[in-house]
Amino acid sequence: MLSHSPHTKSPRQQAVLIFGGAYLALYLIAGFFFDQLSVHRLIFWIYDGVGLTLFPLVAYFVLLRRADLTARDFGWLPLRSEFYGVKFCIVDSIWLLLIWAFFMFFFSKMLWNFLWPIEEVWATVSTTMRPSSGIGWIVVGLWWSIQPAFIEECFFRGLFKTFFSFFKFEKAQKAVYVLASGMLFGLGHIPQGVIAVLSTTLVGVFFAYQHLKIKHILPFVIAHCIGNLISLFFF
Repeated sequence: MLSHSPHTKSPRQQAVLIFGGAYLALYLIAGFFFDQLSVHRLIFWIYDGVGLTLFPLVAYFVLLRRADLTARDFGWLPLRSEFYGVKFCIVDSIWLLLIWAFFMFFFSKMLWNFLWPIEEVWATVSTTMRPSSGIGWIVVGLWWSIQPAFIEECFFRGLFKTFFSFFKFEKAQKAVYVLASGMLFGLGHIPQGVIAVLSTTLVGVFFAYQHLKIKHILPFVIAHCIGNLISLFFF
C-alpha cells in the first residue's frame, strides 16, 4: 500500500487533489459518455471548450499563484543548456514521436487482425463532431492536436507525478504512477474503440515511465501534438 504522512494535507497537496480529481472526472465523462449519447455538436464544443480547456488553463494559473504550486509541479522546467537544452528537447521529441507512431499505427494495425470483430461493434466516434473538409476541418484538427497535447501531458504526466511524490516514492510507487497514468489516459479514448484504448494506454505507460527520466514535459507535449496532427490529417 502507499504510505503517507498522517498529518493534515498541505494547501499544495489539497490543490493537486482537488484540481486533479476534477479534471480527471471531466476527462473520463467525455470519454465514456459523449459519443455514446450522440450529444449535439454545440454541447460537445461547450463541454470541450469550457470543461476540458478553459477550466484546466484557469486552474493552472490560479494554482501557480495561490496554492504553493510551481510550473515544475506540471513538468515545466528551465529550458537552458546547463539544465536541459534545446538540442536535448528536439532529440527526445523525435524519438518519443517514433515510439508514439509505433504504438498508434503499427501496433494498432497488428491488433486489428485479432480484434476487428470487437472493434467494429465498439468504435462509436461520431463524425458529427467535426467538419468534413475545408478551413473548418483544419481549425478543428489543429485544436484537437494542440489542446489535448498540452493539457493531457501536463496532467497525466506532470501533475500525476507530483501527486505520487507526496508518498514515499520508491519502486512500488513509481510503478503505480506509471500504470495509473497510462490506464486512465487510455480510458478517455473508449469511444474510439478497443484498439485505441489499448494503444493509448501503452503510449501513456511508456510516456509516464520516460517522464521519470526526462524531467521536462515539453518533449512529451511536442511528440503528442505532432502525433495527433499526423493521425488526424493523414489517417
